[in-house]
Amino acid sequence: MQSDRIFLKDSSFIPGHLTTPTLYSNDSRPVSGNEVILHCDDHNQTVTSYTFYRNLQDVCSQKHVNCTGSYLIFQPIMEGDSGSYTCNIQNPISSNSSNAVDLSVSVRVSQVKIQSNTSSMLWVGRDSVSLQCSALGTDVQFSWNLNGEKLPSNPRYSLQQNDSVLIIHPVDRSDIGSFTCTASNWLNTMTSDSLKLNLGLPVSEVKIQSNPSSSVILWAGIDSVSLSCSADGSALHFSWNLNGVPLPSDSRYQYNQDNSIIIISPLDKKDNGPFTCTATNVLNSETSSDLNLNLAWHPDGDIQCSANGTGQTVNLFCSWPGGLPPANINLTFQSHNQTGQDQVMHSVTLSTITSNDELFCHGAQGGQEKNCTLPLQKPDAEGFTNHSSIPVKIGEKATMTVTLSGSAVGVNSRVLSPKILPATFAWYHYKPEASEVSGGNIVSTELSSTLTLNSVTANENGTYECRATNLFGTTSFFFILDVTEEPVSKGLGAGEIAGIVLGVLAGLAIIGIIIFFILKSKKKKAKAQNFGINSAENPIGIPEYAVINKKNGGMAETSLTNNPQDDKDDVKYAVIKFQNQEQTKPPNSEPEVEYSTVKNASRK
Repeated sequence: MQSDRIFLKDSSFIPGHLTTPTLYSNDSRPVSGNEVILHCDDHNQTVTSYTFYRNLQDVCSQKHVNCTGSYLIFQPIMEGDSGSYTCNIQNPISSNSSNAVDLSVSVRVSQVKIQSNTSSMLWVGRDSVSLQCSALGTDVQFSWNLNGEKLPSNPRYSLQQNDSVLIIHPVDRSDIGSFTCTASNWLNTMTSDSLKLNLGLPVSEVKIQSNPSSSVILWAGIDSVSLSCSADGSALHFSWNLNGVPLPSDSRYQYNQDNSIIIISPLDKKDNGPFTCTATNVLNSETSSDLNLNLAWHPDGDIQCSANGTGQTVNLFCSWPGGLPPANINLTFQSHNQTGQDQVMHSVTLSTITSNDELFCHGAQGGQEKNCTLPLQKPDAEGFTNHSSIPVKIGEKATMTVTLSGSAVGVNSRVLSPKILPATFAWYHYKPEASEVSGGNIVSTELSSTLTLNSVTANENGTYECRATNLFGTTSFFFILDVTEEPVSKGLGAGEIAGIVLGVLAGLAIIGIIIFFILKSKKKKAKAQNFGINSAENPIGIPEYAVINKKNGGMAETSLTNNPQDDKDDVKYAVIKFQNQEQTKPPNSEPEVEYSTVKNASRK
C-alpha cells in the first residue's frame, strides 16, 4: 500500500492544511463471515497517506484485512473485528483523523447445548437440579421448553444468568419429560437436544399376576406357577408375603435378580393363601392386592370306614378328609345310602345290626376314587389257633401276641380288603382261676396286643387268655405256656448240688470202675441224713429212696421212703455206690467215698 503517495492536480499546486476526513462503512450491522468495506473520505484534499485504526491500534497488519488507499476491506469480517474504527490522513503539511465508526460484528447462533449439574437419580420432592444452556453467537437470548411446550410458570423454577440457567427446586413428578433450551439473536434461532432428568419416583400401582392364570386349577405336589410383581417407581425392590408373613426360605421358591418374579415348583398345600408383593424404594413402599391361587390337593391316605357307639347307638362313619376341594363321600349300610363331603355319619341301633352286615364307603375327588368296607362283628384273628402250646425253659423270654384281622362277611368285603374295628385288650393267667395280668409287660394298640414274660419262672406255667373287646362283643384267644426246667437248675439245694458234682468228678477221675447200684436196707445213718441218701452199708434187697422236695425259691427238704408216689411232682433219688476194684480197703484209712446218682422213682 502506498500511503505516502502525493496527489497533485497541477504542477503549480502547493498542499495546504488538511481538514477532517469522514469514515464510512458499507454495512451498519456487519455479520461475521461477510465482506465489509470502510472508506476514509478526504473530501478531495491532497493526501499523501491513509492509516486505519481499531481501538487506536493499527489494523492493516491483519491477514484478513486489506488496506488500499482510502479503503479498508475485511475479507471476511469476524467477530473479533468488532470495535471503534478511525482513519488518519496525512500530507507534507499536516495530518488529520476522521470520526469514529463503531462496528459490532454479529455472529449466528450455533452449538446450542444443555447440561445438568448431576447425573445421579433425583428423588422427587427431595432433590434439586441446575440445568445450563450454552451457545455460540452474539446477543444470544435463551428460553426453555418442557415436552415441546414453553416452561410453565412455577415457583420451583428459577432462571438465572440471562435465562441460560434453570434451577429446579425440588424436582417433581411433573418434571418427567424432555427439557430443551432455545438460543436466538437477530440472525437466527437454534434449539438444543432434549435432556431428560433421572427422576426417582415414588412407588405406585403395585400389581401381582400369575402364570398360569389364577383361574386354572393347580395341583399341589404336581404343578408349578410363576408369580410376577410390577410397579411404577424408581429403584424398586420387591418382597413377597404369604398369608401376611414373609415367605420362608424354601428350595421350592426361586427368585429372579430383583425379586420381581418368583417361581414355585412344585406347589404345596402350604401355598394356599393370599400372596402379596411389596415394592419399596427410598421414598415409600406399597403393597399389591391379594392373589389367591386356585390350589387343589388330594386327601391324605385312603378313605376310612369306622364305627363307635354309646349304649345302644352305633355311629357309622365314612371319612376321607384333607382334600381341596373336599372329597365327595357316599355311605352305604344295609339299604341306607347317604352322601356328603369329607365325612358322612349314619347312626343305627345296635339291635338292628346282624353278623353279616358291613359298612361300605366310596369317595371321589380330583379324578381319584377310593373304597373301603368294615364288617360289623366281634374281634377276629384269622389263622389264630387257640390253646397252642408255647414251650419255654425257665429263665427264657416268652412272647404271646394277638393281631386282629378282618374277615369278609359281605359282597364288598369279599372284593376289598376289609377294615377292622378297634378293640381293647386284657390278659389273664389261669392258676387255676383266671387272674388279670398287668404291668409294663403288655403293649397294646387298637388292633394288636403283646404279652412279654422276660424271665419265665415255674409259677408262670399254664394257660393264658387274651380278651379282645369291641362294639359288638368280646373274643378270647388262649395260649398254653409250657415251662420246663434247664438241665442244671438254677434253684438246686446244697445236697442236690453235692451229689451231682461228686458223681461227675468220680466219673472223670476213676477209669475202669464197676458201677453197682446198691439198694440199701432201711437204716438211717447220720451221713445219709445229712446228704439225703442211704448208707452204703445197708444190705442189698430192700429198695430205699431218698425223696427231695424243693419248692421254687425255697430250701430243699429230704425224706426216706421205700414206696415213692409217682403222682407227686417231686425229684426222687436212689442210692449209688462207686467202689475202686484195685483196692480192697480205702488207702490211708480214709473213709470210702460214696456217690449218688439221680434216679427217677417213677421208673423203678
